[in-house]
Amino acid sequence: MRINRGGSAFFHATIFDLLGKGRVLTMDVQEPHDIHHPRVTFLIGSGVEPSIVERVRTEAKEAAKKGPTLVILDSDHSQAHDAKELELQAPMVTAGSFLLCQDGVYHELRMFSDGRPGPLKAQEEFIPRHPEFELDQKRCDRFLISHHPRGWLRRA
Repeated sequence: MRINRGGSAFFHATIFDLLGKGRVLTMDVQEPHDIHHPRVTFLIGSGVEPSIVERVRTEAKEAAKKGPTLVILDSDHSQAHDAKELELQAPMVTAGSFLLCQDGVYHELRMFSDGRPGPLKAQEEFIPRHPEFELDQKRCDRFLISHHPRGWLRRA
């Protein structure tokens, strides 16, 4: 998950507070906020940098012992970057959990046409090569308005 201003990470952490378990591991190339929460680990760097990927892999392995691991991809929104991030981060998703590809809306709205091809194209190329993932159409259809159309991938 991308940090940006930290709101999503903080939101997910407070949901985990209510559940009494869980944690958030999030990354961005910069830290433009001052949000802190004991369930959130902020990593500074790209989701494709080897040191970041290894740290996430280690953390995900530990987290998987305690429950499901959800991976949310929301970074630079280019097809090439997102394709690489999908390949590196997808193995960390536990069976029955999700990989959520954010901002596929770049393909839906004209105002984002300069950002094409983007995440949705990378995701569409990823799915046929990875039969362990399937598009969760029911979850995608649940949200009439979304920044991540066709973004919910469930690991079998």
